[in-house]
Amino acid sequence: MAKHHKIANAQKLHRKNRRKNWEKIERGISAERERKERIKQLEKAQKTVDDVRKKAIENAEKDRVRLAKKKILVKKEVIKQIKKRTTKNGGTK
Repeated sequence: MAKHHKIANAQKLHRKNRRKNWEKIERGISAERERKERIKQLEKAQKTVDDVRKKAIENAEKDRVRLAKKKILVKKEVIKQIKKRTTKNGGTK
């Protein structure tokens, strides 16, 4: 009877260890899956940041061009005003 008890106990422990090892393997698989998912999310976020940064640079360049055009127009207006001569009676030609 004792021999049978030892065999049954060994089988029970064997099943328990296999189950425990399988749970470790499952945790490892799920951790790997979560890690890959996080990597995908980080890559997506990095791409979004790069796109926003690129768009901001483009907008800044457009603003710079717009401001430069305004300054040029203002300078032209000032030059036109300076070029106008006044007559003896106070009018402009």
